[in-house]
Amino acid sequence: MRRRVKLFVVWILIALWPTATKALFRGQAILNRAVPGVGATVGLPPAELLLSFNHDVAPALSGVGVADSNGRSVPAGQPEPVAGRAYELRVRLGRALKPGVYTVDWSVVSRGAPSSGVYRFTVAP
Repeated sequence: MRRRVKLFVVWILIALWPTATKALFRGQAILNRAVPGVGATVGLPPAELLLSFNHDVAPALSGVGVADSNGRSVPAGQPEPVAGRAYELRVRLGRALKPGVYTVDWSVVSRGAPSSGVYRFTVAP
C-alpha cells in the first residue's frame, strides 16, 4: 500500500514538473529593488522612481503608474532606460509628492514574457 502511495506521488510530480519549470524558466522579470524601496518611508519626496529587475526589460513595452492614497493618479513620465543597465528603469515624477502613502503599479516585458506588480511607499510629513 505504501509503495502505491509513493508511486502515485512520484507520478504526480512528474506530471506537474513541466508546468512548474515553465514558470521558473520562461524569463518573467521580478522586481529586485526599488527607490524608494518597497514599503519604505522616506523623509523627502522623491523626484523619480528607480525600478531594478532580475532580467533586462524593454522600456518601450513598460508602464509605471503612481497613485496617491485616494487613488488619484500622480503625473509620471514614461519609463526610461538607465544607461548601461538594461535591467533598470527610471520614471520621473511630474510634481513633488505630498506626505502620504503612494502605490506604484508597474508592468514590463522581459524575454518576451510580461510581468507586473504593485508596491507601496510612504512620504513622511
